[in-house]
Amino acid sequence: MRKIIIAFALFLYVGVLFAQKNPDKILAFDNNVDDLIVVPFNGVAVVSEGNKIHGYSPQDESILWTIDAPKRDAVDIASNILVNGPMAGVSMDFTPIEDTPFILKFFD
Repeated sequence: MRKIIIAFALFLYVGVLFAQKNPDKILAFDNNVDDLIVVPFNGVAVVSEGNKIHGYSPQDESILWTIDAPKRDAVDIASNILVNGPMAGVSMDFTPIEDTPFILKFFD
């Protein structure tokens, strides 16, 4: 009985060692990824890194589009501080727009 238990424990241990999976694909970006969301409507992953936004298609395994994040000038930043105060929290997360292939993101 003891040999059966040891053999079973060894079987489980070896199974756990080989159950670890390596990633199928790794995407390299210039900067750290800030935000990531999968748009439910079309399955495209939208990635925000540094000052660029990318659209990645897992079906094609390719980056569909890349755009520069809009920059705010000093007048916009100053008016935002005057209206909302210096500690106003702006959400940096993506928000999918229901039943559309579009997302919403605020930049600061």
